[in-house]
Amino acid sequence: MYYFIVNPNAGSRKGMRFWEEIKKYLMEEGIDFREMLTRGQGDAERYVRRITRRHCPDVITVVGGDGTLHEAASGMEKGAEAKLAFVPAGSGNDFARGIGYSIDPIERVRSIVSSCSVRPLDVGDLQSKEGSGSFLVSSGIGYDARVCHMVNHAKSKKFLNRLHLGKLTYLEIGLRGLLSAKLFSMRLILDGAREQLFSDVLFVSIHNLPYEGGGLKFSPGAVPDDGFLNLCIVAGISKRKMIPLLTKVPAGKHEGCPGVYSLRCRKAEFYMDEPQYYHMDGEVPGQSSHVTISVNTRGLELLG
Repeated sequence: MYYFIVNPNAGSRKGMRFWEEIKKYLMEEGIDFREMLTRGQGDAERYVRRITRRHCPDVITVVGGDGTLHEAASGMEKGAEAKLAFVPAGSGNDFARGIGYSIDPIERVRSIVSSCSVRPLDVGDLQSKEGSGSFLVSSGIGYDARVCHMVNHAKSKKFLNRLHLGKLTYLEIGLRGLLSAKLFSMRLILDGAREQLFSDVLFVSIHNLPYEGGGLKFSPGAVPDDGFLNLCIVAGISKRKMIPLLTKVPAGKHEGCPGVYSLRCRKAEFYMDEPQYYHMDGEVPGQSSHVTISVNTRGLELLG
């Protein structure tokens, strides 16, 4: 059975528009399916858990943004017979951009229903006393996580999304957050062996895929199936120099610039001098002064 878990509000209602197209295609092709619409946070994870507990070779296709896919992946039972697939319908679509998926919904569905093979992908795991979880695209500590927190609570977000101007929210809050950002000191331990100290840290961005924030290429070399996570650390430069530096990020031209540190690891432990906001795929559990991340090799399989 083909199950479609649809976030109708994804991408300023793009999720619902895409689903209407997909549903018409499925009916024309005579493909049996069941639809499950999400109404709030956590629904996608609950739906996936319910389906996978049937222990049947179903196909669960998520139609939504990166956040909906994140939820659905969290609900996959270990050893489940069901397979997970994804049709991107969000506003940022960093997962689809990084993995090379088409953003045409019918093209994606054709690929899913005609495919028999799955693609194994790495997943990032994050541990903290304040809240643990996983990420498919990226995680972050400091400035970028604080921006995520501010955007998630911004009153203007829904209004601008309806006008398809959602990126203005990130731009406005990003600039405001940079001006008010408090730099911090950090001790980093890579793979349990290498230790590095950083001062005047703006943020740490940890990547399984190259993009975050709707197309910002923080880690051009990140590959989701190489068994490593890529780190981008911005530290040791003045805020005045950070603004022109950050303008280079969309094209991935910031690597190699003064104040940018690019590292690779399987595990990293971060010790901050003060609690910092941290995120997993844009969701912010809170603040912590000690965060551990590691790569779960082949932690997820996607069909099509």
